[in-house]
Amino acid sequence: MKWLPKPIDLGITSVLGMLLGICMSLYENELYTYLMYWLSIITIFGILGIIGLRGYEQRNEHMYKMMRYVMGLVGIISVFTAIGYVHTDRVITHYFEDRPFYYGADGAYYVQLTSNPQPTVTLDGIMTMVDADVEGMDIDKNGATEHVPAKGSIRIYVPGEPPIHMGDRYVIRGTVKGFTYYEQSGSLSMKTRYINDGLQGNLYQGTIEGPYTVEKTLGTWITDTGYALGAYLDRVHHWVAQQFEENLEPSIASLGASLVLGGQYAMLPETMVKLFSETGLIHILSVSGSHIALLFLIISIVLQRLHLRKGVEFSITCALILLYCTIVGWSPPVLRSAIMGLLSGYVVMHGGTYRALHALLLSALCLLLWKPLFAVDISFVLSFGSTLGIIGLYPYVYRLFPPNPISKGVALCISAQVLIFPIELYYFHILSFLSILSNLIVGPLLDMAIIAGLFLAILNLVFTFTLGWSLLGFILKASMSLLFAIRNLGLLWSPPMPLWLVVVWYLGVSYIYWLLALKEPIRVAWNRMASIALLVVGMLPLGLSYVKPMVQVVPIAISSGPAFMVCKTGFYREAYLYIDAKNGDISPRAMKQCIDALHHRGFSRWNGVFVEGYQKGYTHVDTLEHLYSKGQAGKELTLDWLSVQLHTKAGYEIIVTGHRKFHFHPRKEGEKVQEIVYNTKRETNTIYGLTASNQLLHYQERGAMHFIVWNTLHSQFDVEEGVYIVGSDENNVVTL
Repeated sequence: MKWLPKPIDLGITSVLGMLLGICMSLYENELYTYLMYWLSIITIFGILGIIGLRGYEQRNEHMYKMMRYVMGLVGIISVFTAIGYVHTDRVITHYFEDRPFYYGADGAYYVQLTSNPQPTVTLDGIMTMVDADVEGMDIDKNGATEHVPAKGSIRIYVPGEPPIHMGDRYVIRGTVKGFTYYEQSGSLSMKTRYINDGLQGNLYQGTIEGPYTVEKTLGTWITDTGYALGAYLDRVHHWVAQQFEENLEPSIASLGASLVLGGQYAMLPETMVKLFSETGLIHILSVSGSHIALLFLIISIVLQRLHLRKGVEFSITCALILLYCTIVGWSPPVLRSAIMGLLSGYVVMHGGTYRALHALLLSALCLLLWKPLFAVDISFVLSFGSTLGIIGLYPYVYRLFPPNPISKGVALCISAQVLIFPIELYYFHILSFLSILSNLIVGPLLDMAIIAGLFLAILNLVFTFTLGWSLLGFILKASMSLLFAIRNLGLLWSPPMPLWLVVVWYLGVSYIYWLLALKEPIRVAWNRMASIALLVVGMLPLGLSYVKPMVQVVPIAISSGPAFMVCKTGFYREAYLYIDAKNGDISPRAMKQCIDALHHRGFSRWNGVFVEGYQKGYTHVDTLEHLYSKGQAGKELTLDWLSVQLHTKAGYEIIVTGHRKFHFHPRKEGEKVQEIVYNTKRETNTIYGLTASNQLLHYQERGAMHFIVWNTLHSQFDVEEGVYIVGSDENNVVTL
């Protein structure tokens, strides 16, 4: 078939078609996020780019031949667009139409655990989080207990760390509720991840009443056997982590275990996670492609020394890689790197030529056909985007630098970040070159620590190599010291790229790729100037915030009560935070949401913090004031754009003035607030505020058109999709 595209073009167009269909379905189902808009932009760029590039390459061919090839590309894109749209729409529709009847019902749930339990830190202490399939429940009816069949996947939190394992069946008492979506600008939305995983509810602080059994059939035997294998590998996971706890100092034991096993964020100190995030090495704390690549390298070196047949060598490699991936968990980056690695081994075994781009496209297509909402999973995007940048850009970016080993490292870091830079800026808020330094200096040390940690843990099966563990501890401490030194060089917090600037960024990337890869003759000086110009484009969001004065209100999504940040950009920049803490100290998640809001708008500190109902001993509120504020603002403040007054009984009254006015109206003593949530996805000029219901008419008479009163969860305002805090999507920054 002469019209059929070449294999590489077939892979590119099929993936682009899937992504386009997924974006269309997300838009149709009103699952709007910045990530979805970004994905739409790069998909359109990719489609126009591949069609334009192939047309340009065949410009000397007969017009009919060129058009036939281009139409073949368009046909493949259309087919996979339809597949992506239908598949994604089916997943979303099935999730929302299959709502469990037991939402909000208190009872005894019969569940089978389907994931390995993970300890996590909450405001109520350490809890164990685990996913489970509901197989039935007991409800009270007319004074008697009745067992009814039920189904669905839920997430369960039980206090402490009970000895439970994947595949176990337990009766757990509690109440299943919809997930709480903490959606705000600059923060990750978990909604699409829950849909992708099929998780339909949340049972918090469940009480385990005991195990139960079911009738054994062939289906349950196969399922239970698979879960038993998973539970056994989880015990191996815990055994490896225990080796680090027993042989390293407590301050670095959790870091060593996280490097080797990944996913230990809850057990790491907040300052350590923050340090890795700010220096661009956060990816190394979760198992990613670099871990799998290192493991492939170790296995291949060892097996080559044994001089085994290629088939035997490949089989052993596959078994060990699959075993390791199962122990650490099948996250999207692990799936991607495992598929690519196994394809590489298979091709080499049969004497073929391995092409990394083909393997990347095949792994992306397989994962999207399996779970289409991986396309808007941040780990999937970062893993595939950085790998695509390395494969497609690294050889050309390296030409911009003098030929030496340091240039190779710098070119590799830049190539990995170019395609995903707008997303990194939106979700991580850092505009800095520190990640290049940390990856060049500390990255190799941590790679050594991963290899040494895995080797020493396995060696502990025979004997404990004390000197080796001491050396590993020294490497980890040295890495931490270097990261602190790099971090102290300074960070720039930047606002995100608006979507129009994202388009400009990728136009610039396309132009530079054309200069480096396609244009002849190569003009190195001009190419360097164009690359520097692209870096300037990346710094534009921060620069614009200094030259464009704006007054903004940023509602913050926390469950303890109303919270928001008010800020003024321009040459004289100011930011203030308000938190309602009348119900107690805020949670670690709420503290992180406040810090994310601060950095997302390009500020490093607030000028002041106003706390309603503060009491001594509020640890997380104190952290915000001491580490992220220039000083307590006091009880009252009067500026040309901001007025803060503290009423004795009612609390704070805050008025922010721009071209419009934001009025945070305090409650009168004994007055209850009627909490109202409006869907604002297609509305503009929304005024955010917390007010009593009898004040709505007052504001309407003043010309206000739309209101949204964010729910504080005090009355457990449940809606069918879950409980929304602050609006209905993440685009909730109000410019006055």
